[in-house]
Amino acid sequence: MDYKLYYWRIPFRGNFIRLILEDANQKYIESSPEEIINIKTMPVGKQVLPAMAPPFLHDLRNDVFLSQMPSIVMYLSQKLGYHLVEDPYRSAVCLKLILDSNDVLAEITNLNGTMMWDHETWKLFRTKRLRKWFEIFEETGKKFGLRENKGYMLSSMDISTADLIVYALFGMMTQCLPDLKGDFEQHAPYLFSLCKRVGERPNIQKFIKEQTRKYGQLYCGGQIERSIRKMLDLDSKSFN
Repeated sequence: MDYKLYYWRIPFRGNFIRLILEDANQKYIESSPEEIINIKTMPVGKQVLPAMAPPFLHDLRNDVFLSQMPSIVMYLSQKLGYHLVEDPYRSAVCLKLILDSNDVLAEITNLNGTMMWDHETWKLFRTKRLRKWFEIFEETGKKFGLRENKGYMLSSMDISTADLIVYALFGMMTQCLPDLKGDFEQHAPYLFSLCKRVGERPNIQKFIKEQTRKYGQLYCGGQIERSIRKMLDLDSKSFN
């Protein structure tokens, strides 16, 4: 095995890492929940690299350890040929999109579950903040040549980290929470089309099919996910 990933068996932040490994046909294993808890609760001085929470990644061949989804994604991208290292500006924009993605995940979970959603606050998020995030990613892609049925986020020629993280963010969000698919297609049609193309890549298609078979539409799990789904159910009832 080349890598060991420490993350819960849900898409959420984990799929940002899994999709790169899967698309690049890398061999990796996943930890048990007990191993994750052990690292989280270990005294900081005894951790291989001091860290607060998963995801963690152990590069087994080089014996290095990383935490934080953006840093892991950047590391794998550079190693596996997805990162736009030849263009410092596009490289910086790619990092921006990864950090933006982390912000979106924090927002849809109401600051990582600091509070559960109430419907009025959720409606503001869905109609204002989430819509703006769709538009931010969409317009960024357009500036670099993304078109309705062709092109990529930061390069018209080939897939990069940016495309995989957009799929991990919005493709997975709307697959697991299909009530949001209409919002996505309406406010970011070019991005919607891009995610369809990324999802048709053979290794990714196979992985997502197997993940869905095992875990259904599980998204972020626990009380946070129940809160999101309750809000979507209330949206549906109020709309009808």
